[in-house]
Amino acid sequence: MDELLQGLNPEQLKAVTHGEGPLLIVAGAGTGKTTVLAKRVAWLIASGKAKPEEILALTFTEKAASELEERVDVLLPIGYVDLWALTFHGFGERVLRERGIDIGLPADAGLLDETGAWLTVRENLGRFGLEYYKPLGDPSRFIHDLLGHFSRAKDELVTPAEYLRWAEALPEDAEGEKTRVLEVAHAYDAYSKLILEHNQLDFGALIAETVRLFRERPNVLSEYRQRFKYILVDEFQDTNAAQYELVKLLAGPTGNLTVVGDDDQSIYKFRGASIGNILSFRDDFPKAASVALIRNYRSKQEILDVSHAFIKRNDPNRLEAKLGLSKRLVAERGTGAAITHVIATDSDDEADFIAEEIIRLKETEPETNWSDFAVLFRANSHARPCLDSFARHGIPHLYVASKGLYLKPIIQDAICYLKLLDNYHESPALHRVLHWDVFAIPALDIVKLTHEAKRHNWSLYETLGKTEDFGFSPETLAKFRQVEGLIRKHAERARKTTPARLLKEIFVDSGYYEILLKKETPENLEAISFLNQLVRRIQVYERADPRPTLAGFMRELDWELESGEEGTVPNDFAEGPDTVKLMTAHTAKGLEFRHVFVIQLAARRFPGDNRGDAIPFPNELVRDQSVEPGEAHLEEERRLFYVACTRAKDRLYLSYAEDAGGARKKKPSRFLDELFADEATKRQITVVQRQARKSLIEPESVAALAEHAFKLALPTSFSYSQLAAFSKCPLQYKYAHLLKIPTLDTGTMGFGKTIHAVLEKFIGHYKDHPDSPMSAEELWAEYDSLWKGEWYEDADDRDRHYQAGREALAKAHARTLREQPTPWLLEAPFTLKVGKYVVKGKIDRVDKLPDGRAVIYDYKTGKARTPDADMKEQLIIYQLALADVYQVETAAMYFWFVRDDELQEVKADPKNLEKARVKLEERLAELEASDFAATPDRFACKYCDFRDICSYKVL
Repeated sequence: MDELLQGLNPEQLKAVTHGEGPLLIVAGAGTGKTTVLAKRVAWLIASGKAKPEEILALTFTEKAASELEERVDVLLPIGYVDLWALTFHGFGERVLRERGIDIGLPADAGLLDETGAWLTVRENLGRFGLEYYKPLGDPSRFIHDLLGHFSRAKDELVTPAEYLRWAEALPEDAEGEKTRVLEVAHAYDAYSKLILEHNQLDFGALIAETVRLFRERPNVLSEYRQRFKYILVDEFQDTNAAQYELVKLLAGPTGNLTVVGDDDQSIYKFRGASIGNILSFRDDFPKAASVALIRNYRSKQEILDVSHAFIKRNDPNRLEAKLGLSKRLVAERGTGAAITHVIATDSDDEADFIAEEIIRLKETEPETNWSDFAVLFRANSHARPCLDSFARHGIPHLYVASKGLYLKPIIQDAICYLKLLDNYHESPALHRVLHWDVFAIPALDIVKLTHEAKRHNWSLYETLGKTEDFGFSPETLAKFRQVEGLIRKHAERARKTTPARLLKEIFVDSGYYEILLKKETPENLEAISFLNQLVRRIQVYERADPRPTLAGFMRELDWELESGEEGTVPNDFAEGPDTVKLMTAHTAKGLEFRHVFVIQLAARRFPGDNRGDAIPFPNELVRDQSVEPGEAHLEEERRLFYVACTRAKDRLYLSYAEDAGGARKKKPSRFLDELFADEATKRQITVVQRQARKSLIEPESVAALAEHAFKLALPTSFSYSQLAAFSKCPLQYKYAHLLKIPTLDTGTMGFGKTIHAVLEKFIGHYKDHPDSPMSAEELWAEYDSLWKGEWYEDADDRDRHYQAGREALAKAHARTLREQPTPWLLEAPFTLKVGKYVVKGKIDRVDKLPDGRAVIYDYKTGKARTPDADMKEQLIIYQLALADVYQVETAAMYFWFVRDDELQEVKADPKNLEKARVKLEERLAELEASDFAATPDRFACKYCDFRDICSYKVL
């Protein structure tokens, strides 16, 4: 316990060791919020106040939930079973899967993302009775706006029936406003019914329906209150009305609820977040304790003082004013920060100043990395001048955006090739494919080919088949034949395999992958990440379509593009190479950098205009009426600027360009006026006026700077499959778990997943109802519902595996009824501490003997064989997990080869446990120190997912 609490300041210690009842932790920027949350969870467990599975931690992002869990992993001296660290939506989904049936919701409801919801509405637009919001020339124009409106209604816990009653009670008006509002209300009702008919829920419904479940079924609410002794909420200032109501229901009026937040960092009102929640917490929980964390471990004092003086302009609508507490942050790092206001002539000049300043600091401070710099802006459209300047100056950089996947060059390459297979005569698509670097076709030859196509009025593909007649060199002709051959081959494959598998074959056969892997540059790693995201998008389509085809996916993609969707971009930049980051101020929340540039601080840019929604949400239906609408926008923009400034540790640059490309010169942002209006603040800021454009630095002069080595970040926890991959070949591990090169489930892997899922359902039912087990017919029905056909090469392969699965499950069914086991745990999760490392996993099945000891079963769907040393190690790790985490001794361990219905025993000797622990720690240390060089082996290479792209393979 002393070690756990070591290093906490008095305020943090008070927050971590708070006993019973509600607690509000006001955590200023950089005050160790995540540390406090993680240590509070660990303290509750270590002090015996709660088991891990009795703690619920709610966050807003998967990343935040993972980070919290990872920190708890490190803090706890032993492993644990299950910690509910989830996003609000993840929690709602889990609850509704368990108990949604109590209010008539299907347990197997699909989850609609924004694009899926748009497609559903687009396909059923006639059911919505739209007139005002269905223009003749563009009937789908308002779908996104309507969906956003419906989502806001769910965030405010306004049901379709309540919306309709309110709309019908409106007075008649000459302008037809009531008619318009009624149209929206009826559309909301139609949408809610439509998605339920399709057995689907959207993200807003996950929270709203969970609240309805708890309100209408007090017995279910009581069950969850008893399950969770302690509830913690991160970023509480960002909760909306529905999320706060969910938390209040779970906690009850006197529950053990800890909320952590900072009203000065509430920047998501456009998502429905209500700053009123944190401002009124003490009213809702009058006996709540409060702790203010004001010791900042990130920034130097000058940055904190300037930021605090600025944000005080939001008084009196701040906790500091309302609760009478001090939120002036105190820098543990002392003073010495540099704050600079830069006035440039135009946007290009502003961008060049930033590039030159980054290079200057990189050269004069050798310990500085590229990733120490961040450029922040109000809107994505403001990034272009810096992107161009960084490219000219040879500065390695990464533009961090959550949207725009389909605009990335590698994704456009992929989509064009798939378009070509769907229709040979897509000449623009073929034109782009011919320009792929891997083919190295001279640009003039492509121009000539295009000219001949136009001259003869042929498609480009037709012309490609007649190139012998046009005087091309033998080298170019060979390349044209290569492209034509690949297109024919893949068009044939498109008729036999799934789109995701086809995409992988295209990138392997063409050599595109080989080029990406030759050099691990930031651009190549980024391209691989984008491609991985496209594969995932295709797999979403494949899971929803029982007979997925390339034509089907391209049709869905066309609709998606028609909706204005640009595709989601993976946000793993923290794990990537050393680069300067460019991002919006919203994206930067939760991050920190040594040197921060906040740019384009011009009027109507930052703060941005209050544009409002295309379909305004009625103010009468908004629960939070704490701030006037006009003031609310300006105050939120101030909070956003405050967040941007407090990302900086050592240097903060605030830049403004007089000429941003419009007809008139831009006025400075009002935020600059507000900063300089405070005399103390004004003395802290150095003003730099750019008098004239400097000559550009040639890329060659900074080439040495751009040649940077980087180390890929290792995971914070490991699974047995990761360790097995590393043992077979470190390069295989690197490809799969560090570079994350897209892989597809093979028929063998997919078959194994299906059989495991069916056995979990069957054995789970038997565990709960031993006197009425599933019949063979019920087992086949489960099998059919879980069967996925997209994993297999062709129809014959699919049918062979399907029949093999039926035969295997018939044997498993017979064995279970014959032996009548006593299942205790299914898919049993564990988090195992091994020295400083963490190993996570799941055990397929654990039975309990009358004497309290356990029997482990691991299902295998391959051919039965005698377990080798690596296989035995897997079960010994499970034995170790049962001993450490579940405090149970293992009596026996088996591999169950279900296709042959054969059990292979591995001796459960307690003497092996310590040896296994030592060996595991040594293996993890070896992985941590590895350079991930290939160790090719004929057998391992034959079954490696990356054999087609690995230059070290032996076959």
